[in-house]
Amino acid sequence: MDDHYVVPDFTYCEAWGLVFVDGPHHKQPLQRQLDARKREELDEAGYNVIVFADDTSEWDAVFTEFRWLFGDGHADPAGLARAAD
Repeated sequence: MDDHYVVPDFTYCEAWGLVFVDGPHHKQPLQRQLDARKREELDEAGYNVIVFADDTSEWDAVFTEFRWLFGDGHADPAGLARAAD
């Protein structure tokens, strides 16, 4: 990853997973072009590039696609809903 000059928001070393959480500035044309080029190079180098866009409505699809990395998840993993009753 050092050769690609990127700073992912999260890294899963064993899975070669790089997670990017894109804020609104990633919608700018120049930034979109730079992101696309860098991420394509990372993909070609064998990394699993995972992008969470500014639009959070798309996040469920990302979690589903990369379920093998993030797990299946649970709506209430610690029983917190019952504790609030």
